[in-house]
Amino acid sequence: MEKQNENPSKKTPKQAEKPSEVNDSKTKRKNIVNILADELTGVQKRISRMPSALKEMLSPGSVKAFFEKIFGKENRISSFLSLIATSLAEKFEFLNKIKISWSDFENQLKIAAEKAAKLPFDLKEFIVSHRALGYGRYRENSKEALIAAMKGGEKQIEIDLRWGIDGKIYLSHDPIDHIENPKDCFTELSQALRIFAEDENQNIVIFFDIKELGIVEELDPVIEETDQKHKTRHEYIPIADRHFVVGFNFQILKTARKLRKKRPLIFCYIPIYKLKGLGIFLKRLGQKKMMEICKVIDKFSGGHLEKDLAKTCITVNDEKISETNENGNNLLGIFTKLPPDEVLETVEYVCVPAILAGPKLVKLIHEKGVNVAVWGVSEKHIQKAIVETGADLVITDRPDIGD
Repeated sequence: MEKQNENPSKKTPKQAEKPSEVNDSKTKRKNIVNILADELTGVQKRISRMPSALKEMLSPGSVKAFFEKIFGKENRISSFLSLIATSLAEKFEFLNKIKISWSDFENQLKIAAEKAAKLPFDLKEFIVSHRALGYGRYRENSKEALIAAMKGGEKQIEIDLRWGIDGKIYLSHDPIDHIENPKDCFTELSQALRIFAEDENQNIVIFFDIKELGIVEELDPVIEETDQKHKTRHEYIPIADRHFVVGFNFQILKTARKLRKKRPLIFCYIPIYKLKGLGIFLKRLGQKKMMEICKVIDKFSGGHLEKDLAKTCITVNDEKISETNENGNNLLGIFTKLPPDEVLETVEYVCVPAILAGPKLVKLIHEKGVNVAVWGVSEKHIQKAIVETGADLVITDRPDIGD
């Protein structure tokens, strides 16, 4: 693997190579001002629904740190966008306060955009919509949830993939191989990709959370078929060039990398590195007691770990401890330390529960040259996860920051 820094103890979080020249040719035809306007579309749609409590959290210092994370310190764009964010309560009266030439602003934005172009996708908003659009409003992973997320301005959408009894791939978090006629209850992968392909916003990034073995081998052919059908559409960006593969099962991620080398990967796990002896304790504790603990965690995080854990095969340092689902496709990896080096050298991100993602853990992972995503973040804690914890990506059930 190519090293990002000569000092192995402090490597810069690695950035995936741009997967195709398609985005290059299309970006060159866009004026940089239009790019900025497009990027702010999703934000503007959410401003009117932003709760007053969250506005109070947008202190100038926190906001500045947020944009410096994107564009770098001592960058005029960071200062400019910070003023925009902290002036929302004044109904955009910031226009009377800022003195910056438009040409200078455009030049600075161009520099920042070229710097960010090392990544395959635009991650400036840091937020991924979990299971299409949240948990409990629309049926998760449904066609309706996908459409609602896109109309709401979301630019990064996560969906779960499962095998149906008919041998087709469907959007579902839980196993569905026992359900007759799954097409009557679930959205087929090809149908979901068609929705993405036909949407007017071609900058939407898709996060495929692959739950079962064998799916990743069939994913690329479905993507290729969709791209072939829509490649003549003006400004169409192939889905092959704008997706991640996510999973708890490292074997799935290894296969995904083998099939498409430049595809960004996210490895999910539960970190307990600070708690000495907890690995042995968990093995003795067993799965049922762990579910009781997760129930308590869910009350604080707003997540649904208990429900997920009931249908999951659990491993501690790659040793199975589950009392049920020993051979199940749901796999939950718990590591007393960081994931093995083979994992960290393969993936671009690791993903951990937000409640366990402290600044020290994030720093340790960053020093390995890997980015950090967190999940289970409620809308009022999104900014905290990014600014205070140092996470690079937030996967949340409430990406729209309030209804």
